Formats: sequence, structure tokens, C-alpha cells
Amino acid sequence: MISYNSKSRPICLNIKKELEKNGYKVWIDFESIYGSSLEAMANAIETSFCVLMCITENYKESNFCRLEAEYCVQKNCPFVPLILQKGYRPNGWLGIILGTRIFIDFTKYDFEKAMFEVNRNLTLIKYNLNKTKIEIDKTDQIESMKNSTLVNNDEWNFEINWNEKQVEDWLRKVQIDQNITKDLIPCNGQVLNQLYMILKWNPEFYYQSLKTSSADSIKSLKNLAIFTNELKKLFEKQ
Repeated sequence: MISYNSKSRPICLNIKKELEKNGYKVWIDFESIYGSSLEAMANAIETSFCVLMCITENYKESNFCRLEAEYCVQKNCPFVPLILQKGYRPNGWLGIILGTRIFIDFTKYDFEKAMFEVNRNLTLIKYNLNKTKIEIDKTDQIESMKNSTLVNNDEWNFEINWNEKQVEDWLRKVQIDQNITKDLIPCNGQVLNQLYMILKWNPEFYYQSLKTSSADSIKSLKNLAIFTNELKKLFEKQ
């Protein structure tokens, strides 16, 4: 969901378009000059995994924007503050809500770089939400296994709980090119799972990050494709 004041509509629509290019479904109130129904606003917040708060002085002075922001906090919905007004720093009720959160300043960076940070934050938020769900599901599954006399103890060893040695053994087993593994290890199963989550929820960011951080070591698209394929097989089989 994008929470904004109508005077920021042009840049907010551009943000919406960029997010949709990355596969996100975005709720935005096109009639915000009069305000949508409270029911529609509440439903948007309750069904969104994150709210982007587009911060300006007009946002702070808007009673409707205040309702959105306060309801977002009340429902414990993750949110990311985006500064859209040069030099503006929130105070009053908005300053209290935002606290010490790190802003993404669209007036300080060019649009492309700012959107890169938005996508990075959304990916991390979505990963953390899914990590919590996975941990709950794994706990239930393990308890079910423990109560069954037909289950082998080896089945309790989920890949997400692998230690560094188990990850290295897996990389050798599936024959991942050493130009990739030398930058990847040491890492454990949780790191591998985080890579998979980034691949799943934001593939563009996944490929861009690998190429950026490992430009010298990933020498061919083939090596990257092999690693990505094995990573997907590792976690999607569950």
C-alpha cells in the first residue's frame, strides 16, 4: 500500500509503476483529495504486507493521512518512510510514529537509486515475514514427525538448519562452480534460505545483487543459472 497526500500523486504513481514492474500488487487511493471510505483504507492496510509512507509536510497536516499512519501502527503493519520533500524532517505526531526509523530520501538520491532501496527494504520485510511462517510450519512438522514411529530422525534435518559444513558438502555434491562458492562460503542454511527468499520475491534484485557483489567471480551466465536452479530445487521441494 502507498499512503500519500494528493499533492505527491505524480511521484507516487511512478513509484507504483516501478513496484508493479517487479511483480508487486500495489494499493493506492486515486481519490485521496476527498479520501476513500474508512473501510477501504482499513482493508488496504490489513491486507498489505507493507505500507510505504510518502512523507511531506502536507502528509503530516492531512487528517486522512494521519488516520492511515496511526491505523498502520495499531495493526503492527510494517512500513517504510519515503521522504518526498527536500529538507523536511517529520515532527509532532508523525515524528513520534516514525521514531528513529531510517528514511529513504527521494530528494537526496536519483529515482532509480531510491527505488533500489525501496525494493531492498520490501524484500527484507517479506523475507522476515516468511521466515516467521516457515519457523512455525517447521516446528509443527517436526513435532508431528517426533510423534510418528515411522519417521527416520534424518528427516528432521531441514536444509534451513544446515551448518556451514553441510552447506559446503551440498555445494560440492551439486557441483557448483568454485567461482561462485568462494564468494558464498562460509554460510549456513539460513543464509541460503535468505538467498532463495530474495530470488522468489524479488528476482530482479537477486540477480542484480549477485552481479554487483560478485562481478569478478561470476564469469558466466551458465554458472549463475546452475546455482539458481539448485537453490530452487533445494527449498521448493519442501
